[in-house]
Amino acid sequence: SGGVVDAVVDGETGILVPPRDVDALAAAIDRLVGDASEAARLGAAGRRFALGRFSANAVAGTYARLYRDATG
Repeated sequence: SGGVVDAVVDGETGILVPPRDVDALAAAIDRLVGDASEAARLGAAGRRFALGRFSANAVAGTYARLYRDATG
């Protein structure tokens, strides 16, 4: 696995839909368009998640640990 799926926790930081499932994607979009508070909640949680895992400092720390582990 990898990519965007790793950045989305279904129902917490976004809504996952099956690949190539147009109906599920449309339903997810309708859900968010119809519920602004849910969209805002998911958006805020997604931002917090991304900042915690993918900020420059978080990524630099991950690389530093990998280099340390690789070099002993």
